[in-house]
Amino acid sequence: MVWLYIRNYWTNVLSIFSALGLGSVSVLESWDQGTWVWGSPYGIIFIVSALGSLFGQGVQLLDSPGKRSLQLEFERAVSSLAERRESDLVILKNELMLLSEMLEFGSEERISLYAHQNQKFVMISRYSKNPEYDKRGRGIQNEDQGIIGKAWRDGQAFVYDLPECNGNDDFEYLRVMEINWGIDRSIARKFSMKSRTFGAYSIENTQGIRSFVLVFESMDPVGFLQEDLDNLMQDSKERRRISLLLDHLKNVTPELDIPLNEGM
Repeated sequence: MVWLYIRNYWTNVLSIFSALGLGSVSVLESWDQGTWVWGSPYGIIFIVSALGSLFGQGVQLLDSPGKRSLQLEFERAVSSLAERRESDLVILKNELMLLSEMLEFGSEERISLYAHQNQKFVMISRYSKNPEYDKRGRGIQNEDQGIIGKAWRDGQAFVYDLPECNGNDDFEYLRVMEINWGIDRSIARKFSMKSRTFGAYSIENTQGIRSFVLVFESMDPVGFLQEDLDNLMQDSKERRRISLLLDHLKNVTPELDIPLNEGM
């Protein structure tokens, strides 16, 4: 127990002995010469200084374990929160993977979940069999833009057969995004996946307030049918299950990780 204490607070103990050692040099020299007098002004100053140093360092030593305990408790709380959030993000990603399997999506499709906050949408989870499309990215989007904005307003949105991008030739795609969906070309150019089919549905929280938008994408001109998405998402049980899951995973909300760049 004593060894553990010294190991944790050896610097404090060392500073006590170092201060006393430095202060004792002149005392020991005078003592050897027989000139030291404890009752002299120098002796009194030495005694008061030594006692003051011992008292101050002693109080610090006694107080250190409490501070150390609080620091460790804080570090454990931060670590626990981070682990919980990572665990919840895994659960959320698995939910998107399940939806992808139900729709028989392949490497040309993906599903993303956006949370609404401060008049913007922040992507909080994503799944695709394609590793490139599966990357979370750091996307945000204004609430009045794109298919996400339309689904937010109308409850759902669908579009297919958008222009194809051939290499760097994305002029027509960017033009449609800007004119039809209100997304600036400089933002649309950053899309990690310039999808040709989109489907999006708003999701309410357990209080009945729209809080999320689930987006389905495909690189194919008709990557999936609206009817198939409607059959899945208009099922009240499916939406309710997703809503309950999101309500449970409250610590994945964007307050903890606000993206910096616009784009999907």
